[in-house]
Amino acid sequence: MNQALMIFYHKMLKVFASTIGIGKNEQEASERPTAPPKKILSVSKKLLIAFEEGTILRQKSFYAEELGKGQTAIVGRLVNACECFDIAHEIGHAIYGIKNKQVPEQALAVQSVVGFLADIQDLSQADKEALIEPWTEEICADLIGLNLTLSQPCVPPYNSWPNYKQYLCGGAEISHLLQMMIGEFIDRRHFGSRIALVSTHPHDYLRWKAISRSPDKAAITDNIGFGKMFGNFTMWILNSLFQKDERGEYQLR
Repeated sequence: MNQALMIFYHKMLKVFASTIGIGKNEQEASERPTAPPKKILSVSKKLLIAFEEGTILRQKSFYAEELGKGQTAIVGRLVNACECFDIAHEIGHAIYGIKNKQVPEQALAVQSVVGFLADIQDLSQADKEALIEPWTEEICADLIGLNLTLSQPCVPPYNSWPNYKQYLCGGAEISHLLQMMIGEFIDRRHFGSRIALVSTHPHDYLRWKAISRSPDKAAITDNIGFGKMFGNFTMWILNSLFQKDERGEYQLR
């Protein structure tokens, strides 16, 4: 696993936790910052720059003492869940190959990929068709990985988590949202508005949306919705850190 990415997960999830207010119990968690927005943005900016420059190990995030007990618990569970999903995704690739691409996740994956590519106007049809197969495999590995993750029995450490599947599902969504945050930050910082939506792997926004539409996620009851909350957090961070100049190009504040 990418150690720098795992460190980034841990440190940025501390920042995210500072935007969550905890009521009488975790089921009452809501988007209610307990830290000043200016500090949240400042720490987020430093973490994103540090990750890009390879200094994430030395960059400070929020201290545990700055978070409440409930917020600290959420950080630990979501970090664990992100790492669990990342491993399950790789196992998903193996299952996809062993079953010769004949998996139930295929239909949703193809639908997601084709729909996303259809909205990219400046890409030739030949290029779009060339991306369908590799992107479909990545989405299938995500969906298989999510299924594997949520199929785990309620054993330690999960048996100490209330409704542990909502954390595991949230970790799967947040894993891609964190990577989308990194990619989008770097693209906006160096390429302005000329952000590349295509590569050998699908854009993380597409991967997040496919997971959020998964029947495995829909089956979770009493879901707090950590993925949606982190999605809002991601876009708030990106839109607050950048502004567009008179040419319509992104500039880091």
